[in-house]
Amino acid sequence: MGILDWSLKQNPNDVGYDLILVLGQSNNAGQGTGFDVTHFDPVDPRIFVYGASGAVPAYAGIISQAVEPMSNYGDNGAGGMPNPGMGPNLPFARWLLHQTPPNRRLLLVQAAYGGTALAGPSNDGTGHTWDSAATGPLALYQSAIAQTQAALIAAGPNSRVVAATWLQGEQDGANATPKSTYQTKLDALIDSGRISPFLGCRSSSGK
Repeated sequence: MGILDWSLKQNPNDVGYDLILVLGQSNNAGQGTGFDVTHFDPVDPRIFVYGASGAVPAYAGIISQAVEPMSNYGDNGAGGMPNPGMGPNLPFARWLLHQTPPNRRLLLVQAAYGGTALAGPSNDGTGHTWDSAATGPLALYQSAIAQTQAALIAAGPNSRVVAATWLQGEQDGANATPKSTYQTKLDALIDSGRISPFLGCRSSSGK
């Protein structure tokens, strides 16, 4: 396959951010260690992050260059341990750049929250949930919508949501959530957000 010639496809007036929503629990927020921003996990000048409170709270609520570890929601269990590591989203964004016109930039919107479940109790000691039917301050789907709306405002005109990533399920596995219940609630979350593509992976605790 040859190299894309974006000069034949690029609309010079189509300038802005393409948003990628980061949803789920700690593995998507970032738990990996051993990343190397010099050689293997480099910074890309076209990839940015709209941070959440957590590992790097100074960058919460603003657009900044995406550098590991990114600013995530910081609760990963009852102790409130921050998510200090690398997740899959910066490598995914680097891959997506190959399909993105050079006059557009990517913006990762951090909304994943460690220790949380889609159905049943979460492990964060507070009752946070990804159930899209839930309301109130512990409803993470609603928080993700608010985070996305704030990111769109910060990103400015001609910005849009292009994808969402979902890495979650370990806590539901620990809760022995039936597959049918998980599927129903995940389908409801996807339908409520009307996001396509929705790139999902359910992690397992072995149950």
